[in-house]
Amino acid sequence: MRHGSARWWLLGAATLGFTAAAFVIPWHAATAITGLTWAGPDTLAHSVGNAIIADWTTAVAAPGVQASSALTDPTRFWRWFHIVKALLALAALTAASLTVTHAWHARRVASQRSHRLGWATVAAGGGLVAALALVLVLANVQGAFAPLSSVLSFLPLSGRSPTLTDVITALNTSIGSGQPTATAAAIVRDFAAYHAVVAVLMAVVTLLAALMTLRLVHRRRWGASAALVATMGAFAVLTIANTSTALAPAPALQSFLTGLS
Repeated sequence: MRHGSARWWLLGAATLGFTAAAFVIPWHAATAITGLTWAGPDTLAHSVGNAIIADWTTAVAAPGVQASSALTDPTRFWRWFHIVKALLALAALTAASLTVTHAWHARRVASQRSHRLGWATVAAGGGLVAALALVLVLANVQGAFAPLSSVLSFLPLSGRSPTLTDVITALNTSIGSGQPTATAAAIVRDFAAYHAVVAVLMAVVTLLAALMTLRLVHRRRWGASAALVATMGAFAVLTIANTSTALAPAPALQSFLTGLS
C-alpha cells in the first residue's frame, strides 16, 4: 500500500487520534472551561443526586438554568463535556470518512488482488470508526442542547439515599398528576427537547442515507446500497420513536423515574 503513504499515515493518525481524544479529553476540557471539578462520574452523580433534592425542596422553577438552582453547575459542566466531545467526534468522523473515500478509490484502481483486499480492509476499518464517530456526534449534540436531561441520567449512579428516593417518587407523582410543579414541568420540557433534538438529527441522517442510496443504486453498487438501506431503516425507526417521545414525554420520563424509586 504505497498509494500516497504520507497522506495515509496522516489520515490514520488523525482518525485514531481524534477518536481517542473524544474519550479522553472532554472531562478535562469541561473542568478547565467551567472551573468546576469532579474527580469522575461517581462524584458528579453524587452531586446530581444532592442537587435534585435541593431543587425539589426549594421548588426551583428552572432547574439547571437559574442561579438559585443546585443543578446549574452540574448541568453547565455537562453541557461543555458534550460540546467538546461532539467537536472531537466530528473531527474523527471527517477523518474516517476521508479514509473510507480514498481507500475505496484506491481499491478500485489497484491492479493486484492483494492490494484490493488491503484497501477494502482499510475502508472497512474506517467505516467502523466513522459509524462510531457518527453515534458520538449525534448523542453529544443531543446532550449539548438538553444537558439537564442528560445529567439527570447520572441519578442511577448517585448512591440513592432515602431522601433522594422520596424526592424521585414525589417528582414522578407530580409529573403524572396533570398539574406538575414548576420544577417537574421544567424537567418534562427539557426531556421533550432532549428527544426532539435527536429526532431531528436522526431524520437528517435518514435523508442523507436515502440520497446516498440513490447514488449507489445509479452506479449499480448493490452491496453498499443494501447496507445503506438497512442503516436508513434503523435511523427511521429511531426518528419515529424519539418523535413520539418528544410529543408525549411524560410517560417515558415517568418510566425512567419509576426505575429509580
